[in-house]
Amino acid sequence: MTKKNVLIYIASAQKGLFFTFAQKLSEKHNVNIIVSSEGVKKCVLKTIPELAEKTFIESDYQPVVEEESIIEECRKREEKYGELFSMIISQDRALGKGYLFNADRHPDVLRAWWDHKSKLREALREFLWAEHIMEKYAPDVILGMFWNKTRSLVAQHHNVLALGILQAKLGNRQFWRDNLYLTSEPLISEIKACVAKVKEDKKYSEEARQYKQESASAYVHKRIDFTYKGAIKKALSLSYNQLFQQIKGTRKKNSYRFLGWVPSVFRKPYMYDYFQKYGKTPSDLEGYKWAYFPLHLEPEIALMSASPEFYNSLEVITWVSKSLPADTLLVIKEHPHSFAVRSKDYYGHLRKIGNVVLADPRVASWEWGKSAEVIVSITGTVGVEGVYFGKPVLSFGKHQMINHLPSVKYVNNYESTRSALEDVLKWETNDERFEIAREAIYRAQTKISFELPNYIHIHKSIELQEEEANIALAKLSELYPGII
Repeated sequence: MTKKNVLIYIASAQKGLFFTFAQKLSEKHNVNIIVSSEGVKKCVLKTIPELAEKTFIESDYQPVVEEESIIEECRKREEKYGELFSMIISQDRALGKGYLFNADRHPDVLRAWWDHKSKLREALREFLWAEHIMEKYAPDVILGMFWNKTRSLVAQHHNVLALGILQAKLGNRQFWRDNLYLTSEPLISEIKACVAKVKEDKKYSEEARQYKQESASAYVHKRIDFTYKGAIKKALSLSYNQLFQQIKGTRKKNSYRFLGWVPSVFRKPYMYDYFQKYGKTPSDLEGYKWAYFPLHLEPEIALMSASPEFYNSLEVITWVSKSLPADTLLVIKEHPHSFAVRSKDYYGHLRKIGNVVLADPRVASWEWGKSAEVIVSITGTVGVEGVYFGKPVLSFGKHQMINHLPSVKYVNNYESTRSALEDVLKWETNDERFEIAREAIYRAQTKISFELPNYIHIHKSIELQEEEANIALAKLSELYPGII
């Protein structure tokens, strides 16, 4: 076996799992570790001290940017890597905050107010950092929970795969993603192959019909506190921590304003009560059909990276609502974590659209999805759920894995939205394309992914995770032969 240079990036999530990857792979390969902070490095010293000398903090290297050549250097990299700095900046929740039209009460960030050249400087620094890392470590493969767009572009230019673990949207299963859009080449290829195979063999399994909800999301959502008592506790904790950081001088520069999150903490229970007051239940909509569109968590990597070209929920709502027949409504359900970052005025605009209704937050997303005529999605789990529920899905995300299924229509403007809705609303509930899509995605997901029942429970652990690491690395070797 050829000895490889393996670079592992470890931040706050799944430290124990990635410590185990580092330890196991170091037995046969040259492993270097980059950590996000001094705190994570201390965890390395405690858990895998034998790799201490191979561990470096992300901020150890500070690129120097020549002020007079910022724009010239940015243009060079646009040509070299095939991506515009404007697109890269738009995917940063601070530098690209101006694009967050659908999170109008997301706390202010000082970096958001920088001028264009200052934002270019910051984005260029990230390129210089990534180029330095590739030159210094010459990795053959990079493993990490997330490797951002800039770093991925540089790795891609060097023909280096940057791989991370993501939830497969099927029970406790996870998969290795290998691209900028939170999917993978093996997964997309397998979905296409399975569609063709199912069309040929016409075999539909009972397992595919018994869809298991993604366990991590269900676990997290159940733990959200929407009470004012909980808000007071959270606000006091935030205030104490930020005041302590302010006194010690450890608050991150040019980040969120001091105590900027406190108003959002109290907005969460207020807007939750607002939805309880004005939201509808399925029984309230008797006599109507409906399309179902759950709003996304914003700002969030799963939205901004998976669909960088388009993530404007208001545009989606506008196009869909203008394309529905008189007997069909558009049901909007808020994401549990987003009550804090949208204003009453935002929701008020939606309520003024006659065929748009807000969903009572006490009604589960599954109940709305299973009863809908069509599911609407930009990215995320709801599109996958729609396929398993045997529903037509309108996908506004260009890179969603479900776009390759026969029950899904990719749309990107008003005309394609209206045309797709006119088509799918005519489909019979027993249309064979639903069975083909469900069976194909189930076969592909189960083949490409691997089951980690304790994944959500080891999220913050720094302990070594032998069993989970063995399962994940075995699947990695299977899907990418010779990579490790």
